[in-house]
Amino acid sequence: MTATILIDPELASLLTPLSEAEAGLLEHSIRTEGCRDPLVVWSEEQVLLDGHHRHAICTRLDIPVGRSRYKNVYSTFLFNALTRLSYLAM
Repeated sequence: MTATILIDPELASLLTPLSEAEAGLLEHSIRTEGCRDPLVVWSEEQVLLDGHHRHAICTRLDIPVGRSRYKNVYSTFLFNALTRLSYLAM
């Protein structure tokens, strides 16, 4: 059984909202290809750290989604920061 993912309201408040066009494109991608990128979850607390928009769409459409689990919040943020920097370097 998969543990329930918790949404931290303070963390969620920091998100940049998707535009209507971005949300539509993301939903279309998830409907046609599934959720390609796993959600990032703080495993000790089951708190969603990255993938809030994907989580909302997949939950609404009942589409399964993978999870990347991290033991502590600091390693998760470091991983995400390095991942985003690598995209910027491309």
